Amino acid sequence: LLRHPSPPSSTMDDILGFLRVHVIRGVNLAVRDIRTSDPYVVVRMGDQ
Repeated sequence: LLRHPSPPSSTMDDILGFLRVHVIRGVNLAVRDIRTSDPYVVVRMGDQ
């Protein structure tokens, strides 16, 4: 079990939950800028 520091409680007062996502790698990223890709992540949970 890895322990990570919790987010500051002052920013968590109005939040219902906290989800931390670690992106391990990206594949087939399209080059959108002159030199590099501009990656983004789409996260889906159930019907949301």
